Amino acid sequence: GLVGDYRLEVETDAVLEEVIDNLMDELGNNKELTDWVVEFAKENLENERPWDVRSNLIEFASEIFREEFKEIEDEVINTTSSRKYFHDLRKVLLEERDYFLDATEALPKKVLSIIEEEGWIESDIKYGRTSGLFGFLQKYAFDKTVRAKPEASDRVRDFMIATNWPSPKATNAKRIIEIAGQKLVPIIKELIQLRKDHFKKSLSADVVLQNLYVFGLVADISRKLREYKDENNLMLLADAPKFLNGVIQDSDTPFIYEKVGSFYKNYLIDEFQDTSSMQWKNFLPLLTNSLDQGYTSLVVGDVKQAIYRSRGGDLK
Repeated sequence: GLVGDYRLEVETDAVLEEVIDNLMDELGNNKELTDWVVEFAKENLENERPWDVRSNLIEFASEIFREEFKEIEDEVINTTSSRKYFHDLRKVLLEERDYFLDATEALPKKVLSIIEEEGWIESDIKYGRTSGLFGFLQKYAFDKTVRAKPEASDRVRDFMIATNWPSPKATNAKRIIEIAGQKLVPIIKELIQLRKDHFKKSLSADVVLQNLYVFGLVADISRKLREYKDENNLMLLADAPKFLNGVIQDSDTPFIYEKVGSFYKNYLIDEFQDTSSMQWKNFLPLLTNSLDQGYTSLVVGDVKQAIYRSRGGDLK
């Protein structure tokens, strides 16, 4: 897919600066991109970084050279090519988050309303102030954030049984058990089940919504970089591992290595803890060919350093 007279660019920083400049030229005309850059600037200010986002965007844009992104780059560009994609995604995420928030807000309010109507006080309920039940209900009823919805403690779960509701001192224990069995226990059970079924999905949706601008920026920067490379007949050295990986395609005898494999007999890979999965896949045919012919190779690395994932290194 490369034209014969293409240029191989070693320095990515200079290319990124031009790509970010091209991106900034779209501000004002591209509403979504403008909103994302504004959000990015706000976060910089909140974290006491300079409001001028250009230098920070260049630093941020280096993420698109990470191997984890390279593996999904084509999918990201293709998926986000329609501007309708982010509108639809936001709608789905809002529905997922708000369903949980709305459903779990109504139920505890109903319980608190019944308790108030019956005229019960905290000392009428088992464990009283330390039951955790009232705090649990109030957080669900009045806190508008997904993160604030706690998992039911063992004491709260005790109230899934009607006979556990009245305290030993309650003078109206029979009435409490009756109302709990008829109305309160089913609501508590439903609330706990709702959290079990929807909390993780709702929290995930909430986190993605807060960081959707990051996804949008990464997609747009990646799109502009691809346009820049096409316009300038350019290939980045940083693209080489992915390019080779695509050429090799899990082949045992990739043509690109035929001459190299027969010329070199032994291989030494230093700093092996910084070797990424993609690089390893690219080296593997050479090493396998060498070993199959009875030659030895050597890898040198520090397994303890591998946990830092430097240069996309993989501990496994």
